[in-house]
Amino acid sequence: MKSANHVLITGEAGCDLDRLTRAIHAVSLRRARELVAISELPGERAKQREILSRAKRSTLVIDLGAIEAPLDPAFCSMVFSPDYHVRVIALASATNTARKLIPLEHLEQLQHLWVRPLALRPGDISALLDRILEERGAAFRLGDLTRANRDALCAHEWRDNFNGLRLAAERLVEISRVNGWEDMDWREKSAALGMAKTTLYDWFTGVGLTLPLFA
Repeated sequence: MKSANHVLITGEAGCDLDRLTRAIHAVSLRRARELVAISELPGERAKQREILSRAKRSTLVIDLGAIEAPLDPAFCSMVFSPDYHVRVIALASATNTARKLIPLEHLEQLQHLWVRPLALRPGDISALLDRILEERGAAFRLGDLTRANRDALCAHEWRDNFNGLRLAAERLVEISRVNGWEDMDWREKSAALGMAKTTLYDWFTGVGLTLPLFA
């Protein structure tokens, strides 16, 4: 993604599309300029020009998720014009959304990148979870859990994608820091973690975890 191509990134909620845009910008020739992100386009031409001025020779991220009306054709003509040297990254849940909002002549300039949901990436869960655990300073990795729990986490569909995976990592880290957690009943477990018993139990069983947790 070091090229100057404009990009359309599609994916489900929780697939970290915004994080990917920052990574693309960080390795681009435009990284010296601040990335500009918008989730709505003002109707006033002066405010549109202000956005263009900020995004000049940088990356403009347009989150189409909250935009209902098609983008102003005049604004699109300017932002896609080589005169501004703007790299456009559009974010959408699906390509159909982008087709409704971006004029066809500009949509065709976008290189499409689809971020697969975690439900379609079971082979990646182990490495992704270990990376998140490392980011959170955990003293353990997925391999320290019992085989049954490792298999359960890797087989879980993670329909909320990275949001659910991060929540799992955070709760596992919290659990690992509670002395004697395995010997507590669910009321004591939930009290130690500062959450409702049903919340903890439903999450624990919902992702397929069983006791004992760690090998």
